Amino acid sequence: MASADYAYVGSELDTFKQARNWKRYWSSVLEPYVHGRVLEVGAGVGANVPYLLNPRVSMLVALEPDARLAERLAASSDELGAGGAAEIQPRHGVLSDLPPDDRFDTI
Repeated sequence: MASADYAYVGSELDTFKQARNWKRYWSSVLEPYVHGRVLEVGAGVGANVPYLLNPRVSMLVALEPDARLAERLAASSDELGAGGAAEIQPRHGVLSDLPPDDRFDTI
C-alpha cells in the first residue's frame, strides 16, 4: 500500500490524547527498554511522543501513514519534544518508505 493511499477514519486519537494517567503508566513500564534511536510506527497526532522520551533517547522518528495526521504531527513536533535533548523527526509514510540504512534501537 502506498502511504499516499492511506487515510485514517478514526477520531479517537484526540480523545485518547487526554488519557494522561494511562500514558504515564505504560510509559513507566516501557521506559527501561526505550533508548537511543526510537521509531514510533503509527504516531497519529504524536500523543505518545512525550511519554516515550527519556534521557536515554537521542532521536525519535514519529512515522505516520495518514497525510492529514502527519501534517498535524509535523506542526506540533517542536512542542512534543519541548525541553528534551532528543531530536524529534515526524515523517509521513510507512515502514517501506524509510531508507534501508535507517537503524533503530527501539521500535
